[in-house]
Amino acid sequence: MFLILMASSSSNSRASFKVFVSFKEENVGNNFVTHLYAALVHAGIYYFDVQRREKDEGNLMITVPKMIEESDLAIIIFSEDNAYSRLCLEEVVKIMECKKQRDLKVFLVFYRVELGRVSGLKGSYRSGIEYFQKKLDKDVRKLMRWKDALQEAGSLSGWYLDDELSVVNIKDST
Repeated sequence: MFLILMASSSSNSRASFKVFVSFKEENVGNNFVTHLYAALVHAGIYYFDVQRREKDEGNLMITVPKMIEESDLAIIIFSEDNAYSRLCLEEVVKIMECKKQRDLKVFLVFYRVELGRVSGLKGSYRSGIEYFQKKLDKDVRKLMRWKDALQEAGSLSGWYLDDELSVVNIKDST
């Protein structure tokens, strides 16, 4: 779900910036994110991993928006089943809101999922939304917020990681 990353400065003070990383742990927790953590540590960036301490989704739904609001940068790691996670969908909505409201910098990683699936709500992104549509048929507004945020985020530039973890930069089509 997320981390807070803090870079150490030359003085004794910490926390020169904060980064929120949105991901579905079951899909990338022991793969790409592990490599990301190692690279951040190697670069001297310290992170605070709240997600491992709070497994209760209700608590996360309260703390996550505040963490996103306090972040200087957000990284969304889209993988195959993100649209089946209510928390991942809410994170994308909040990140995109903060991008509009206060120009939060947003970086995207498409981990073993094509950009067109996210922006076009195809494949697992379509079936994930349909899954929630059945559960939340009276909450059309929430579903529309999720769809809009996925489409908006999926229209940004990002990086695609394939099965060999080679990186391909995806240019913004706008």
